[in-house]
Amino acid sequence: MKNISLSLILLLFFFVSGAQTPTKVLLEMTTATGCFHCPHGNHIIDSLARQQPDKVIVLRYQLPLSSYDPIYYQDSAEILRRAKDIFGDSLQYSLPGTYLNGYYKGRNNPEDYSSAIIDSVYQQPDHFQLILQHQLTPDYDSIAVIFTVTSDTIQQFLPGMLKGQLILMEDSIFYKTPPGNNGEKHFFFECRKFNPSQSGWDLPTSWTPGMSQTFRYAFPIPPYIYNLNNLYLIGFIQEKSTMHILQSVKDAQIKVPSYAGIDIYKSLDLLPYTCDTLISGASVYVKNMGENMLTSFKLLFTIDSRPFDTIPWSGALLPDSSVAIALPILKLGGDGHHDIKTRVILPNGHVVAESFANNFATGIEVNTIPDDPPIHEYFKRAKFPYKGWFIRNVNRDGNTWMQVNYPATPGNYKLTSLFLRPFTMMPGTINEFFLPELAVHQMSSMTLYFDVSHVGTGGIPDTLSVLMSNNCGTSWQEIYRKTGTELAYTNMPWPEWVGSLDDSTNTDAWKRQTVSVSGYAANSRIMIKFRYIHEEGNNFALRNLYMGPNVGIPEEGLSRITIYPNPTTGFLQIDPGSSRRLESVEVLNILGNKVLFSEENLKAGAIGQIDLTGKPAGIYLLRIATSEGLTTRKIILNR
Repeated sequence: MKNISLSLILLLFFFVSGAQTPTKVLLEMTTATGCFHCPHGNHIIDSLARQQPDKVIVLRYQLPLSSYDPIYYQDSAEILRRAKDIFGDSLQYSLPGTYLNGYYKGRNNPEDYSSAIIDSVYQQPDHFQLILQHQLTPDYDSIAVIFTVTSDTIQQFLPGMLKGQLILMEDSIFYKTPPGNNGEKHFFFECRKFNPSQSGWDLPTSWTPGMSQTFRYAFPIPPYIYNLNNLYLIGFIQEKSTMHILQSVKDAQIKVPSYAGIDIYKSLDLLPYTCDTLISGASVYVKNMGENMLTSFKLLFTIDSRPFDTIPWSGALLPDSSVAIALPILKLGGDGHHDIKTRVILPNGHVVAESFANNFATGIEVNTIPDDPPIHEYFKRAKFPYKGWFIRNVNRDGNTWMQVNYPATPGNYKLTSLFLRPFTMMPGTINEFFLPELAVHQMSSMTLYFDVSHVGTGGIPDTLSVLMSNNCGTSWQEIYRKTGTELAYTNMPWPEWVGSLDDSTNTDAWKRQTVSVSGYAANSRIMIKFRYIHEEGNNFALRNLYMGPNVGIPEEGLSRITIYPNPTTGFLQIDPGSSRRLESVEVLNILGNKVLFSEENLKAGAIGQIDLTGKPAGIYLLRIATSEGLTTRKIILNR
């Protein structure tokens, strides 16, 4: 703090003497991981910033477009308000967009910039000088800031129009594979937190030569920071009536001396499921991310919302080195999803702010009681993976199966599917999703159906396979495999390109896949998983998945039929919707045997009625024939 005060005194003497300084160039930029033009624009601006670090400051705002953007959502409210403040409401038409010291340059314009343009703005003298310095607090969890604004001449502004702004930045954020669908995985000069808010604070309206204002702040480091060693601050002053930025400044990064993180690519390398409630052999890898040798830290771990247990460590760990910490046997509890959470604290006894670097969690599904078939899933329900389902991203890069919604063409409703973006993945990436474990010992004939759609590139083909296990995943047998042109339909319009997706099951969009699994019907319980291996293909979607008795092919187009109440105590009503008529309804037990057939009350446009009064409680299948096709639904009869 003494050094800061001395520098302020020296610089203030220089300012009062009347010297002017060049205008630092602040380049505010909007981008998005779902914007296909943005990586090229980001590269141009990043190159300029590296070529002229003393002249240009880049301030980048990540915005949502067609895909989930983790950087945006970590501080979405402030980022969106600031971006709308300068770019207006139609942000999707401004990507990538830039402001050069407050003057908008238009859409897709980063290629318009050059070193000569930066020089021309920088050489314009300005009458404000800024000093910005920050320090980490002794416990490393907060930042103390001194920001000084000084004028070298007489200046007058309208009340409330001169604003000061301070922003916490992160220099570099890296993902092993892209978090969005445009292939970008390394992000620079990212806006992380406005202080005190995106609106800034009011500066005086009248200034005289040598007049100075100093602002002192202390604020906690946000928990969503990726790496504390990459933090720095920028400050600027802006005249709001014209949006002109009069001057800006950037301070230096400060390294955390004692800093420990968790290696997410090695830690808790467990399967996402278990048929046992006890897990052994789990390890966490702790890395020295600081500048000093690590001689001690504490590793915390817990399951779900239980209190944390602590494992103390001591030794000698050099910078950039890792050590494996073995966890004791983990008791997961009952069936369902469980989260294993870990955190490393007190490196060399210091309290350090939480960040993504020193926290890691993984999920695991316990399944000791199998479900009853059938499964018929259109993936219309929110929050996939559902109870009993789970996904495995073998490469641990976060780019995995996800549920998506998209408008159907020409329908006015929305389709949903499971979706992969292999185009953004490294060759060899493996992604899997698992169906709930099923009890099939009473079944004699079983079938698996699903629809797929895939865009190929003509390079090394991608592969989709389906595997089955009858011993809780100890061993697997492949029951389906297709690759290359068997999956690729190059005429496929993808939603992020054209805003819609063809709903028809044909060679231009979707292709029905059928797998006989009757050979496993004698087993007490089975598991099924889908595995996608990426090489050089493009986006892939899967929908309309059915696993159960061989009672016909389910139709995605009939998914809007309504059956209620379900569960029921006897009476059911079937509403086909206004665009189709019911023709017949068969009721089958889980063995696929017919127990009731009805054509009564199934008139065009009418709601069908089924009476199961007197039937044994349990799970039944409705095989519904309509004017547009056949579908099968599962119902539950209670007593």
